[in-house]
Amino acid sequence: MILIFLFAYFVSDRSFVNPIVLFCLPMIVSVIYGLQYYSGWRFNVSSETMFLVISSFLVFCFAVFLVSVFIRDRGFRRKSDGYNGINTAFLLRDNVYVLLFVLQIFAAIICFLQERKIVLANGYGGGPSEVIGSYNKLMKFSDDDVNLPGFASLIAGLQQGIAYILGYLFSMDRIHGSRKTYKVILFVLTVVLLTVSGSRTNSIGLLFGTLVMYMLLRCRAGKAITLCNIKAKYVLYVPMSVAVLLIVFFESLTLLGRNEESDFFYYIAIYLSAPMKNLDLAITHGIVHSDYWGQLSFKYLYPSFEKFNLVPVGSTYGAFPFLSFNGYFMGNVYTTFYALLVDFGFAGCLLAVAIMAAMSQCTYSVALCSRNSYSIAVILYAFISFQLFMSFFSSNFYQNIFNTGFIKFIIPIVLFKYYVSIKSPQENKLLS
Repeated sequence: MILIFLFAYFVSDRSFVNPIVLFCLPMIVSVIYGLQYYSGWRFNVSSETMFLVISSFLVFCFAVFLVSVFIRDRGFRRKSDGYNGINTAFLLRDNVYVLLFVLQIFAAIICFLQERKIVLANGYGGGPSEVIGSYNKLMKFSDDDVNLPGFASLIAGLQQGIAYILGYLFSMDRIHGSRKTYKVILFVLTVVLLTVSGSRTNSIGLLFGTLVMYMLLRCRAGKAITLCNIKAKYVLYVPMSVAVLLIVFFESLTLLGRNEESDFFYYIAIYLSAPMKNLDLAITHGIVHSDYWGQLSFKYLYPSFEKFNLVPVGSTYGAFPFLSFNGYFMGNVYTTFYALLVDFGFAGCLLAVAIMAAMSQCTYSVALCSRNSYSIAVILYAFISFQLFMSFFSSNFYQNIFNTGFIKFIIPIVLFKYYVSIKSPQENKLLS
């Protein structure tokens, strides 16, 4: 596993946030953590599953390499003199940060009130914890359409986009020395507010995306963190932060109203390692292909397809079935490969993985080479990188990118870019 990681690191320009590293690292985590349940789960996956995973990894690496060569040949190169753009963190006044946070609060209130209507209509309680937890259950397990309607859905997308803007500005502050305490507090509260959607994944995605933005912006500033210059504090802080995050993730079950769970380590295993075993079980029992093209991979587009009569009513795929094996509860996540196999078959799955790699590498290269102090590409890569990292823990890469929510997510990011360009005319002279 260490050799696989080192291979990914050295073939990917020695960056911890390169697409190849972010694709292989979760695979390593999934395998290593799953070994503690080796006998109970019979974690020896089939040769078919192993061939699929290895083939996907090689295809991903090859696609990233091709895209890298294509971009390099067209003059996109990392500047050896570091980052020379304007530091947006120094140009924006404090009231801009406060305004963005206030917008977050209003958005969270609007979403909460709409979620309360939905959960009450489904027979659940109306307390804050009950609303958040019950809506989370409905989103995961209900076959009915429980998505936020119209205006509330727009507000939810805008809220997530604003949260990533604050994450970007927070990263800039940490790099360039503007470390005011209130900005740290605003960022932490922003992470908490995202849980109003009923899902902890949005909050974890923001934390992960902010870390990616921080690493990218350091690289652009000529302060890249590599294996050669990594400081001892990072070696200590990162594992400690991950451990704290996992504990908070587990303890937040009370907030979501889910108290009947297994022990801590097995609960984490369901998220980190069970998806790989579930994929193996699905392949072993035989893949049943979807009725319509992209029915699982583009799951969140199907409600819109139904409205425009592009597919029959009822074509939207519901929750994945839960699995148990050898007396162990395994959850209902099968990795991103399951949806691709069901929709497109083995060859189509590899092609979809190659497209994932191309999308990720293109965004990464543009983000790395951008000279703007406020770069849309950096924020987009932060979002895409989290979907990529979750490939072995969920099936949401294409689901979360190809949906109307992603468009709503981009709107405030683009509008803020326009605001920054007005405040900083020199931005318009820089490459985007």
